[in-house]
Parts: sequence; C-alpha cells; structure tokens
Amino acid sequence: MELSPLFESLSSDQVKILAKKNPYLLMSDRYISRAIDVGLLDFNLEIDQNDLSKYVKGDFVIRRWKDKNGVERTSTFFDSLYNGESWELYERHSYDGDWESALDYHVDQEQELRIKNIIDKYITDAGQNPEDFNDHTLQDLINEFSDDYELQNILTQSMSDCEADSYMKYVRDQLKSALEEYGEVKKFIYGEPIIVRIEMDKVIEGVFNSDYSEDDEFLDILDRCRDGENNNEPNLRTLGECMFEEIFGYDYLDRPDINLDDRWYPDVDNDCFKEILDDRLSELE
Repeated sequence: MELSPLFESLSSDQVKILAKKNPYLLMSDRYISRAIDVGLLDFNLEIDQNDLSKYVKGDFVIRRWKDKNGVERTSTFFDSLYNGESWELYERHSYDGDWESALDYHVDQEQELRIKNIIDKYITDAGQNPEDFNDHTLQDLINEFSDDYELQNILTQSMSDCEADSYMKYVRDQLKSALEEYGEVKKFIYGEPIIVRIEMDKVIEGVFNSDYSEDDEFLDILDRCRDGENNNEPNLRTLGECMFEEIFGYDYLDRPDINLDDRWYPDVDNDCFKEILDDRLSELE
C-alpha cells in the first residue's frame, strides 16, 4: 500500500510532530511502516536477572545446591555475568611457572622493592643478614625464603584474578553485542537491570515483509495491540511494547545467541594486577 505523496515527502522530524497531533493516524495499517521507520514505536526495555535468558540464548546451570530449608537452588551462567561473579565462570589452569611469569612481566619496580623488603624480614627472622644474599635474584630469594609458597601463591593468585576479570569483560562484551541486535544498550552495570532501547525496525527486519502493511501476520499483531485486545490504552509507545511481546510470544524472532570463541585467551591488565597485588602485599608487610 503506497503512502500519499504528501506524507511520503515528510521528514522524520515532521512525522514525529504529526504523531504528537494525531498518533492514531500513524497507527493505521497504511502509515504504521512510516511510524516504525522513524522510531515512533521504539521503547526502553528493562531486563532483570531472571529475564535475561528470555532474550538471549546460551544460558546454562553452573551450580546447584540446597538452602537451609532443603530447597534446591541454582546459579546459571547468566546469573554470574549479570552480577560479575567471575570466580564462578573462569576456570584457571595454573602451571609451575605462573608466579615467575607474573614476576617477570607484571610486577613493577615499586612492588619488587616491597617484595624484597618482605624477604629481608624473612631472612632477618631466620637469624641471617640480608646483605649476605645481595647476589641472589629476586626469584631466587622467593624460592629460598618464602615459607609455604606464600609469595609464590599471591603472585599466582593476583595474575589469576586479572585473567578472570579479563574473561568476564570478554563474555559481557559478547552479551552486550547480542543485546544490541534489539537496539542500543543504554545501561549495562553489574547487578542492576539492563536497559535496551528496543528499535522496532531492527526487531522485525527479515521477520515480516518489508512492506509491513501487506503482511497478514504483522497486521494481525498490529490489530491485537492497536484495538485494545492486548493493549488497554494504545499509544505509539505502548503499541511498540505490545507488538514486541506479541512477536516474542509467537516465536517470530530467533533470539540472539551469546557468541563465545574457544580460541580466546585471557589478557592480564597491568593496572588490574598492580591493584590486586598491592592489596595482598599489604597483608604481608
């Protein structure tokens, strides 16, 4: 169904002004495609933790337990992503050279001095003179005087924590990318509802005919939402919300999938490492 030449010539801003004066005109079968094109049916969708898997594929249970009342509880992959619980997601594969790598590539000069001062205290406590070991490398001193692998462990753990942070950032970036298939992600903060600007032209692209006014399934959804069956007080925003839920409810959409690359390898950010190691060294000083 073609638009009138006059209506077709209107700019997006002019269509929006017209919508304020006569929103029901833009809800008609004839002009609904224009309303969608200029974003009049777009709206903000708030997604909480329990609903995230409704909109994105790829969730799975990573932990089960029973609470004090014997009720089974579960924690899922998306739960951990939502809350920033990297310790539940990242599986660390340590090896003997981890702490040496941390020392060689991530410990700065200030931290080297702090570690040396800690070792000097170990040497003094053992009744020896630190100056007698001036020809030893810092790695040799750690190997010889760090009881119970205390320094080795905090170096390894600090690097592991940064790798887990790196993994969390990577996975959340993939989740955000999946959500962006619906529109702009306006809020994406650990532990808080995610807000996505649902852009109806993105949502229905490829789902219905490009000329929506000629697609019977699309028009059926429009009728149900516009005429009050599933939308008591229809306006352009609530029309978009209702149609989005209808499209979802009837499985017209293939939900985006979080796309993880098995080849991904963690990166250790030096600022992250410094902050974590500083805290752990303070506990030994």
